[in-house]
Amino acid sequence: MGKGIVKLGEGQWAVKDGNLLAAKETNGRFKNAEFTVTRGSDATYVGKDGLIKQTSSNIESEVFLNPNFDETIPLGNAGSGWSDSGVGEVAFYNGGLKITGEGVGYAKARAKTATDSAAILETSRLYELTYTIKSISSKNNTLSLYMAGNNHTITQKSVGTHTVLVASGTDANKIFQFQWSQSDNESIVLGNVSLKESLVANGTFDTDLSSWSPGTGWSWNNSKASNNGSSGSNNLTQSGILDIGKTYKITITVSDWVSGNVEVSAGALPRGTMSANGTYTFYQTCTPNNNFYIIANAFNGSIDNVSVFEINNGALPRIDFTDNADGHLLLEPQSTNLITYSEDFSEWNNSNTTDDISTINSPDGTQNATTITASGSGVVNHIISSVDFTIASGDITGSIFAKKGTVDYLRLRFDGTTSNERAWYNLNNGTIEGEDSSGSAKIEDFGNGWYRCILTSSNNTASGDCGLQVFIQDTGGTQTSWEADGTENIHIWGGQVEQLEYSTSYIPTSGSQVTRDGETCTGAGEAADFNSSEGVLYAEINPIAVKSDSGYIGLLGASTAHRVILGFPANSNDVTYFVVSGTTIANQSYDIGDMNQYLKIALKYKQDDFALWVNGTEVLTDTSGTPDIDITHLGFYGYTTNQPFYGKVKAIRAYKEALSDSELTTLTS
Repeated sequence: MGKGIVKLGEGQWAVKDGNLLAAKETNGRFKNAEFTVTRGSDATYVGKDGLIKQTSSNIESEVFLNPNFDETIPLGNAGSGWSDSGVGEVAFYNGGLKITGEGVGYAKARAKTATDSAAILETSRLYELTYTIKSISSKNNTLSLYMAGNNHTITQKSVGTHTVLVASGTDANKIFQFQWSQSDNESIVLGNVSLKESLVANGTFDTDLSSWSPGTGWSWNNSKASNNGSSGSNNLTQSGILDIGKTYKITITVSDWVSGNVEVSAGALPRGTMSANGTYTFYQTCTPNNNFYIIANAFNGSIDNVSVFEINNGALPRIDFTDNADGHLLLEPQSTNLITYSEDFSEWNNSNTTDDISTINSPDGTQNATTITASGSGVVNHIISSVDFTIASGDITGSIFAKKGTVDYLRLRFDGTTSNERAWYNLNNGTIEGEDSSGSAKIEDFGNGWYRCILTSSNNTASGDCGLQVFIQDTGGTQTSWEADGTENIHIWGGQVEQLEYSTSYIPTSGSQVTRDGETCTGAGEAADFNSSEGVLYAEINPIAVKSDSGYIGLLGASTAHRVILGFPANSNDVTYFVVSGTTIANQSYDIGDMNQYLKIALKYKQDDFALWVNGTEVLTDTSGTPDIDITHLGFYGYTTNQPFYGKVKAIRAYKEALSDSELTTLTS
């Protein structure tokens, strides 16, 4: 089928240096073409094992050798990244690190290098630690860090993901370890840890100004860098630690302020200015040199805890296996989980229910689900409700992961939307028992008896406080209140509410609302890989609901005057294509009907021969026009980087020749 093909997916997925690899064939030989995925936040996906996992927004290497606790190499062996160095028990456990207490003292999980050395830190350096608590049996136990002689007590111990800024000490052992205070059989499971080292050396000024070049007026004073207010602009500098053109997150604390101001700058320009006590954060792109400056402008005061972290706008692509064995590239728009505690249901409100940590594993494979049990007396509702959040008018979608317990049913309800929409779900067979006409309910199978129950409030005109309510129901149909005997229960995990007309991938929260940034996928191939006068663009894709936004994939040129694109316009059920060669020479739309499905779509372009094929059938033709398109790359958008495609991508192909009708039938069937 055609000579010269760029292919992505089809069950063959590979990532190199954070880039998604496509196969590029020329004259029977293949080499890699690279797509770059950009996303400014972490995100979740479903792995081959069916479990929900989290991938980072940052593709830089970690300080930790094994941040995801891969069990391929047994704990304690060289290359495993971790060892047990205290009393108690430390073990890899379902993609996490389980620390269990046994008596007096600390159970310790120590980080290692590939050669089994424990010296992974730099002394007198600030680090940004991100960690996920997958489960915790007792919040009364102490979780702490040991960092080259410094001990830090961790106060954020709820289930979920947390980020803290911590400093290493001056001890030459350079050891990092998690420490869990001993209490018999109490345990904590950690997952997805990340340790990033600040580029600034001695940002804590523990003993002196070493690593810094101080200008006029700067001196060391009681573990701070101080300036005496000398006139003029006087620098405290670290040279050559940055890269021109890269973006950095700069944090600094100002204290003992008397007068003047102090500035920070990545490369001299731009500058962030401070003229009062407090902790400040700035984001700067380094220019015009690679030095880091703290600039005193007649500043009389002190600074401390200076950290500089590179902000990498790349992201690891998400190959998701939610509904197929071959996997698909998952691309999603920005969305915020409005529920502040998505996994810690002790923070929710109970009404004739009790909540306890479950003895079964959640959809992420760890024992952090919650069992909700009906209680109370008489014929009543049995509810656990999220803390209220604020919504705007418009569509809103809520979801919860649930598994049957002693009863098979639950009900979801929005409290605060226009019609307080409801839906009833059967957790035994994964069906919808009933729903209000103003809502839209779905149920998705996540394996091991877990279902994601989803409810959308369409055309909601209410705004203000809202809550997501989960009801235990002991029978099917559209039951409401009933009398419990105190044993009826279900299991839940992962609550989410989004201001969208559909649900997106799970966004964990642990005390605040969390936003997952939108993704883009740009740029594979080069001009020699494509044909300006004929070819085929093929995609096997499932678009996310496109009610409010258009999304396209395309063969693109240096400007919008040259493109071959196909995709989905906003507020329709159409698939649309454009062939633009200076001016639009072909443009047609076809009504798909049901958009909630995988579609095999092929667009053929050739002189006086344009055709669109969908699922084995030719649905549109145009017999007039001469393409002369300056194509330079393949991307997941339609007009520069506007109108990005959001959805599931199983396969993409770009052919340098127009295929025959029989070949297009075979390709799209």
